[in-house]
Amino acid sequence: MKKIVVQIISLDIAPDEVREYCDESLEEFDVDTYHVIKKFGPALAQMGVQQNHEKKLFLTQTENDFCIPHPVHSTPLRDFHTLVDAVNKEDIDLVLLAGKESTYVDDTMYETNEGLARAVLEEYCVNHPESARMYKYPVEYIQNIMLSSAPYIAQYVPYVNEQGAFNNIIGYSRKFAELFDFREDINPNEIINCHDALMCAHRNNLTVRYLKSQNFREKYYSMSDMIYPSLWEQQNDAWRDSMRKAIPKFSKNILKRKITFLE
Repeated sequence: MKKIVVQIISLDIAPDEVREYCDESLEEFDVDTYHVIKKFGPALAQMGVQQNHEKKLFLTQTENDFCIPHPVHSTPLRDFHTLVDAVNKEDIDLVLLAGKESTYVDDTMYETNEGLARAVLEEYCVNHPESARMYKYPVEYIQNIMLSSAPYIAQYVPYVNEQGAFNNIIGYSRKFAELFDFREDINPNEIINCHDALMCAHRNNLTVRYLKSQNFREKYYSMSDMIYPSLWEQQNDAWRDSMRKAIPKFSKNILKRKITFLE
């Protein structure tokens, strides 16, 4: 048994050859792997519920010490080795990404999350005219409302401090998983979960590291998956208000902490 297990996450609509390709891409790494196959549907929008389910599977279905969640439509790059090597050499409880993951949508690569957000939302408004009634000027909504809310939209314009530390949790230990529960009361919940995860680690004297990388992995999506309605209906006023309340607390606690990078 390897110290690290990679949790390959896919939807039931994904073809088997995609899972096989993902398995092959991970063969060069010193890790075990197993698959988590989720049902495509509205429940996917319940991100905290999904994350807690994945965490429970790691704790109950494996005996490994460290878990790296890995979307099936992703390709590991050079610094995936950096993460694996570092975790194998020392006891690390939580790793966050200080950098970015390149995103491809229907073969178009988006270097910035802002560009990705604009493209996806424009397509969403075209395919869901009822959304246009919510916003008098859909394009202006995309450019102004959504992007002005950038600090609250972790998966598109991730919160970043002056040291370049994003809020993506990319791996965690069994010890951390036993102590921490992902928030289920707000979606998307990356920023709040990052804050709570770091506070949990601090309270319990767990070891936190950041992977500083522009070369961690690439993600591949189809536009039809990105504009799935249930994933966007959650972007409402109540959600934005909750995130606005969370950001000052996050900033106050995180920016003052020393950040230690993986070698």
